[in-house]
Amino acid sequence: MKKNKFLWLPLLLTFSMCQGGGEERSMNHMSDDIPKLERDAYAGNVEAYRDLRTMSLDYAPGTFLFSSLLMANKHGLPEAYLDVYYCIYNQCLAHGANSFYDVDPATQQVLLSYLKKAAKKGISEADTILLEIKKGPPPPVGNDM
Repeated sequence: MKKNKFLWLPLLLTFSMCQGGGEERSMNHMSDDIPKLERDAYAGNVEAYRDLRTMSLDYAPGTFLFSSLLMANKHGLPEAYLDVYYCIYNQCLAHGANSFYDVDPATQQVLLSYLKKAAKKGISEADTILLEIKKGPPPPVGNDM
């Protein structure tokens, strides 16, 4: 009978360790005080902005747009220009666009504007995206029969 008690002990310990002590938290969640991070980013704190960017991975596309626009337009942070592009473009993808060329012309102009600003500020990824866009739309996918 004593042997059975010892067999259950490791199982109980393992189970209790898996239960956790409270609310689950994402690896992307850097702080419980999101309003403070937003205020700090508004004031130009790049570290707070980057924390918000990481945390935004847990939320819907577009959630980070205001912070990105703010850091790009108010503070001129190079990476923020690319973030604006991604926030808007990912929102377009979420609503049915399959490529840059499926996006309406006015939004394309906004996207290009922020990509060009990012490239001008030395963000090489923006240069790469601009080159891909310059190649033109992808070939149509369909039956070639």
